[in-house]
Amino acid sequence: MSGNEQKRTIPRFSDSQINNLAAWMSANLGSQLSLTDLAGLFKMSPRQFFRLFCNTFGNTPGHYVLYKRVCRAKELLSAGSSLGDTGRQSV
Repeated sequence: MSGNEQKRTIPRFSDSQINNLAAWMSANLGSQLSLTDLAGLFKMSPRQFFRLFCNTFGNTPGHYVLYKRVCRAKELLSAGSSLGDTGRQSV
């Protein structure tokens, strides 16, 4: 690399932002989570939030939420919860 070329870093959430976001999303998996609401938590535009989220988690916010809901449903079913109860708690 020459002196004029710099290695560009990919913008990502900080560790504390990741922890706060993951905790908030886990606590609110049963709610409708819109991109606008999530972006508002960090005082960002939805576009900026989406880009940082994808860079950090390697997936879209929608896919991440779906994955977490499926994980929660698996846990509930493994713990003996009925299918109906699991459906009401996971979505």
